[in-house]
Amino acid sequence: MTELSREDFEARFVAEMMTYASVYDGYENELRDYAVSIASSYYDEPDQRADGPEECARADVGYW
Repeated sequence: MTELSREDFEARFVAEMMTYASVYDGYENELRDYAVSIASSYYDEPDQRADGPEECARADVGYW
């Protein structure tokens, strides 16, 4: 399996996190800003990067 580039990982992470935007109606911009600000921290950790961007986003949302 080919490893995702940072850009692809971050874009997919943000897209997955934004699937929760309807739950946080009125906070879509804040949610996007948050997702963009933390996506790289998941990519920077090899074990988390290996989990994939969607799983990382779901795990992060799970703590809310």
